[in-house]
Amino acid sequence: MIKLIDKQKMIIKYFNEGLSRRQIEKELHVGRKTISRYLRKYEEKRNILIETKTAGSDNSALIADIVEKPKYDSSGRKKIKLTEAVISRIEFFLKENED
Repeated sequence: MIKLIDKQKMIIKYFNEGLSRRQIEKELHVGRKTISRYLRKYEEKRNILIETKTAGSDNSALIADIVEKPKYDSSGRKKIKLTEAVISRIEFFLKENED
């Protein structure tokens, strides 16, 4: 699960530090699709702000987006039951890792 600070780090590393998505992925251990999604959303809002910017307007909309907690849609996830077969398989792998 991505934390707010991770979202902010992604944006800063990409736009301010000039790191690539792959470099950010390695550094933050977050998938490139996730990174791309947050960067795309940020860039869309930034572009809207630039297009509609008038004298005296501020960046509060963009700032609010940056500090907004990440949202997750778990409605499409398949629920999986923890059965005895799964438990025994997990125990097998745990024991194998000990050896």
